[in-house]
Amino acid sequence: MHVPKNAARRPSSHAILCVMFVGMLSPALAQQQFERTYKATAYITVLSIPIFSRSDVGYGLAMEQKRASADEQIIRLEFLGGSNPSRAHGLNRFGYIREIVEESHNSLIKAQYTGIMTASREESLNDAKAALHSPSAGEQPCVAASGELDNREARSTVWNLQLAAPRDPALGEVMQLVNTSLGVAPNGPVRAEKRVAMTREGTFLYSLRQAIVSPDAVSLHPFTYNSKSYVLRTEKHRDTGAESEMNRRSLITTKSPVIRLNGTIENQRTHDRTEFSVWYQEGSPTALPLRFLFRPKSYLKLVFDAQPEEQVQKLAQP
Repeated sequence: MHVPKNAARRPSSHAILCVMFVGMLSPALAQQQFERTYKATAYITVLSIPIFSRSDVGYGLAMEQKRASADEQIIRLEFLGGSNPSRAHGLNRFGYIREIVEESHNSLIKAQYTGIMTASREESLNDAKAALHSPSAGEQPCVAASGELDNREARSTVWNLQLAAPRDPALGEVMQLVNTSLGVAPNGPVRAEKRVAMTREGTFLYSLRQAIVSPDAVSLHPFTYNSKSYVLRTEKHRDTGAESEMNRRSLITTKSPVIRLNGTIENQRTHDRTEFSVWYQEGSPTALPLRFLFRPKSYLKLVFDAQPEEQVQKLAQP
């Protein structure tokens, strides 16, 4: 499992989340890997009007790995995000998702995903205020999920477990916690084991990546998670304001435009919707965003901004 560079000296995410077969791939496949780390700013809103904000309340890590041959490509996508207790009044939350997708001629053949997140029961602003001052140490309830799919069937398992809260937001420690919890069989009550017939659908991170790399300004991508069907609808346009800002922050190094993609995720059974936005640079060798924004709760908006020093390719040809 990949460990971030800045954690090399330490012992070995309203979120749609997230085993490994990359190590068994043919060594002849050409490989690229990209990383970005993020810092989060939180905005508390009432009737969509910000009333309070605080920077550096959370962290993020995104990774994209591509291994390609003449007629197939393996794409591995990861995202880890969490709160910084020292900047978030003790709130200790994290979520992680990993997807490994095999595609041929830009069409998905099969995919695997794994995810884990801390359980969050705060539905109102008052609930959130109470959670801010609750102890962040000790064990906390989490929900984990794994699944696989192809063009015939989706299979998934969801289970509950207790995990020790990360002592600090260091990426190495959180990744070690994730790896430990997901490297064993479900060790908590199994909530559901499902197998459902399906048409060709993708996974969430892969579908978002497809929308980013597509030349189309509007797109629609069905995907599945925990054997539930969703639709990702996106529209995108150039954002010159963000482009200027990111240029000043040295996040972009060429004159290619910065694109804002607005997305809506809709549960096909309940029709519940989640909206979010991501910003990326057109023509970049990686689909990893420069910024993303979402509302995990109606009163909370989180904006994750990439950090300049991490905009590098980590792994070249083997």
